[in-house]
Order: sequence, then C-alpha cells, then structure tokens
Amino acid sequence: MLSLSVVIITFNEEKRIEKCISAVQSLADEIVVIDSFSTDKTKNICEKYGVRFIQREWTNFGDAKRFAVQQATHNYILSLDADEVVSTKLKNTIQDTKANWVADAYHFNRLTFVGDKPIRHGGWYPDSKIRLFDRRKANWTNVPVHETVVPTTKNCVVRHLQGDLLHYSYENIDELMHSPKHKLYTNMYSQKKKLNKIFLYLKCAFTFVKTYLFRLGFLDGKSGWAVAVSGIKYTYSKYS
Repeated sequence: MLSLSVVIITFNEEKRIEKCISAVQSLADEIVVIDSFSTDKTKNICEKYGVRFIQREWTNFGDAKRFAVQQATHNYILSLDADEVVSTKLKNTIQDTKANWVADAYHFNRLTFVGDKPIRHGGWYPDSKIRLFDRRKANWTNVPVHETVVPTTKNCVVRHLQGDLLHYSYENIDELMHSPKHKLYTNMYSQKKKLNKIFLYLKCAFTFVKTYLFRLGFLDGKSGWAVAVSGIKYTYSKYS
C-alpha cells in the first residue's frame, strides 16, 4: 500500500481545523499543515494531533497550496482546505484506492454547507474537484485565486471516486450574505473586468435567475435564496 500525505493550509481556523484533521487521521501517513501565522488556537489544535506544522507568510492561494505539496514527504497527496471534511464514504474509498492506485489523479464531489444545510442545487453541487493526486503528474495551478488541481503531464489519467468532500464554508446564512470572501476574491484578480451599469445589472439579474431557477436553487429553501443573492453580490463586486 502506498503512503499518503495530507496537506492543509490554515489561517485562524480554530473552529474548523479539528474536524478536518480528525477525519483523515486514520487515512494519512502524515499530515502537513501550512499556516500563515494564525493568532488563535489553530497551532495548539494541530500540534495536539501530531501534525507537521509549518508557518509561512501568506502570498496567495495557488502559491500556498503548491508550497504545501512541496513540503510533503510522499508523492501521493490529498490536499484539503481547513473547512473541508472527508466523509466516511469518501474516506473508505480513498483507503481502497491507496491499496489499488490505478490512476494518476482522482476527483470527487464536494458538498457545501450553509450552517447544517447541504446545498445540492444552484450550481453548487456536485462541484467535482481533483484533490487526490500523484504530485509528479498533477498539481495546483499557480494563480492567486480560484486555484485548481490540474494534470501536469500529457498522459495523466484521472478517475472519479465515490463519496463527498464536506465543505463547511459558512456557519449560517448571515455569514454567506456578508462574506468577506467576495471582496477578497475580486481584489485578487490581476485584471478586473468592468461593465457599464446596464450590462452589469443585466449580468447580476441573469446570475440570480440562473442560480435560483435554472439550476433549481429554490429547492434548497432559504439557503438556496441566500446562495442566489450572494451570487448577485459577487458578480457586482467582480464587474463593477
């Protein structure tokens, strides 16, 4: 059976990091946490689990995650954010994959929660992501924001795994509606596109209709409405 390194980036994640680590402890041959000098209890919690805890000044998302991959002892990587938890089904699937590794990278579905409400519509699910990979064949893109894991060789074989990665991104609807991530992400675009007011309002309206109606966001109730409205705010911030 191959050896697996789990790598995680953190900054002030005392509320969520323990669930992230504990879910993969039996799966990982090592856990590496790259921390941007948290000022809360993140470090204490991580050290309680015996992880390799490395502190480094923050640069951007793509660079931080690529650095985390570089620090791993093993070539086989499971890369997570601190607000992500490997479900029991996914953990079992990855454990089986460790014993029978037949591809170079694996993607699986990510299920985002607003509070305790899973968001299964509005374009938020299945949100399939490559997070398990051989770093010799795939890696994170080196971009400031909206980074993804992509193949780095022409012959990279990618397969799908069963089970969800649980994404606890927002504690409640209010946090979603007033998320600082919108401003952070839009500010990190190197070339921010601007639209005139008419096209901007039309784009915002289309974003809402697409999310709430075409992609069945209304089936997620109040949370689905909040997701659609937050999409308007993000679109406005991105193009205004």
